[in-house]
Amino acid sequence: MKVGFGIVGYGMIAKTHLLAIQANRVLRADTAHAYPHAICTRNPEKCRSLPFEKVYNEPRDLIGDENVQIVDICTPNSLHAPVAIEAMRAGKAVYVEKPLSDNIDDAKLICDAAAETGVANQVALMLRFRPVINRAKDLLRDGVIGDIIHFRGCLYHGSYLDPNRPTSWRQQKALSGGGAMMDLGVHLLDIVRYVIGEIDGITANARTVWTERYTGADRSGKIANDTDEYMCATLTMENGAIGFIESSRVSNSAHGNEILEIFGTKGSLLLDYDKTGRVILTEAGGRGSIMINGNHPGACEKEALALLPEPRQTLGPFIDVHAAAIQNIVNILAGSKAFSGTPTIEDGYLAQLLVQRCLDSAG
Repeated sequence: MKVGFGIVGYGMIAKTHLLAIQANRVLRADTAHAYPHAICTRNPEKCRSLPFEKVYNEPRDLIGDENVQIVDICTPNSLHAPVAIEAMRAGKAVYVEKPLSDNIDDAKLICDAAAETGVANQVALMLRFRPVINRAKDLLRDGVIGDIIHFRGCLYHGSYLDPNRPTSWRQQKALSGGGAMMDLGVHLLDIVRYVIGEIDGITANARTVWTERYTGADRSGKIANDTDEYMCATLTMENGAIGFIESSRVSNSAHGNEILEIFGTKGSLLLDYDKTGRVILTEAGGRGSIMINGNHPGACEKEALALLPEPRQTLGPFIDVHAAAIQNIVNILAGSKAFSGTPTIEDGYLAQLLVQRCLDSAG
């Protein structure tokens, strides 16, 4: 079964999705897989040589194409809602980038439309598909570290450490809705919900290092940067645990840019889900640490591994998890079993509610 994807927007993340679709198309040629049927962009001339059968200027035309079965929304955040809602009301499955919208009201409208229409839907909270995340979930379920006492997590990018880098829509609140926490922290907050549990209280602080950015590469003008470049939050959990998370666009760490460490009454787990994909278990009582590899995966990790490319066919962890996420919604549409941790539009809305609480707390 071939499932036609229609991609709306053609920036960096749309290109990532296209690479993932093409990878699955090759690796899963004998099973259900996506193919890039159509694209909608303001710059159609850039897409003429790409493997799309149709190129559209208007989202409604792409949505109306009978060969588009999944509408993949890769536009700036402020444009998600009208496309997602129209697509779902037309009976199309929707795959939408995170966050759901630039504002919580429109995010709620998208969530309501998903519930009303009942179409297949998924948000690109693709860290849920990383084996190391699911390995930790399996270990916590099995009580390996006992009751969780506290945890810490970070998601660092150094993408805006260069003060001469021109601005983008991501640094304009009217288009993005927020900065590092909206763009990166939404992943952390979702993973905390997925692996550790529901969040009760939030207290956040933020900093913007460069309050102005150049408007273009020629540095002829500047525009205000009204989004957070760094934000941290202290979380209190419904299960009593306390956590501290950081999201940043102006940080690089020698110790890993994507880390989650969870401390329990019987020991701790350290996850490096960026560079090494490892889980290190340190037992209570100072008896040393061991690396827990994926040789004997639990239930959640097995599900994730089934969606990923084989190790010898990897395109790197970033593309691989996008390929797994896209394959999951294709499987759902084909009538196959969904990944038990599928990040639905409802999950995207709940994650954005948490982001909004961080933004409100940080002022």
